[in-house]
Amino acid sequence: RRTVVYIFLTLFCIAFLAIMSASTSPLFVDYCDGDSSIFMLIGKAISMGKNVYTDYFDHKGPILFYLNALGFYMTGSKTGVFIIQCVFLSLTSIFMYKTARIFAKTFASIICVIVTILAFASTISDGNLSEEYCMLFCMIPIYLSIKHITKNPDTPHPKRYMFVYGVCFAACAFIRINNGIMIGGIVLVTLVTDFISENIKEAFLNVLMFILGILAAAVPICLFFLIKGTLSDMIFATFTFNFMYASEGSAEKNSGA
Repeated sequence: RRTVVYIFLTLFCIAFLAIMSASTSPLFVDYCDGDSSIFMLIGKAISMGKNVYTDYFDHKGPILFYLNALGFYMTGSKTGVFIIQCVFLSLTSIFMYKTARIFAKTFASIICVIVTILAFASTISDGNLSEEYCMLFCMIPIYLSIKHITKNPDTPHPKRYMFVYGVCFAACAFIRINNGIMIGGIVLVTLVTDFISENIKEAFLNVLMFILGILAAAVPICLFFLIKGTLSDMIFATFTFNFMYASEGSAEKNSGA
């Protein structure tokens, strides 16, 4: 029954993206607009041997561009990007379903997932945006943390979960860093709980595992760009530029007020 549910959710996600993701959907052959067009342009350039951040610049993280590049490697067109979107949203829907099943029965859980994805239609824009890919890396920590809180509330938070949270946070950071703030909230609540319970050792071990998870994802990415000779460009575009952009935006709002 679980397999049937997963297949249904996958088919639903494919149909949803085919209708709502106009920038990549095979149903909209000649349509290409918005931020998605920039991401696909850079992805296509990468697939043709160009370097992101030096030959082409945008201030999103490298994972986003290389996912688009993978799509063009696969099919030579935006259809490949659509396939990757379908994989990500399908996996996201499965973790949504697994989370809902902690509280509800099968049918109610499926309805919850469908309603949630339909609500996503209000923010999907033309599809293929950074938030769309980060949803998977956010849903995994949500599922694991709720599973632990509901199933084993009196036991220490599993260290392997904290490692996964770190990997997911790094994945979001190398797409668009503010999309991973929610994961930081989960980690913070876990640490506060440890301190309230006077599990100081557990708190420090959880911090260590979270950092190790971040390093497990971040180090290979940084090494890749270091070898290519574009590490400083990637760091500037992904992090420094966005911090500067956010700071200037805050300063403008304060001066306007």
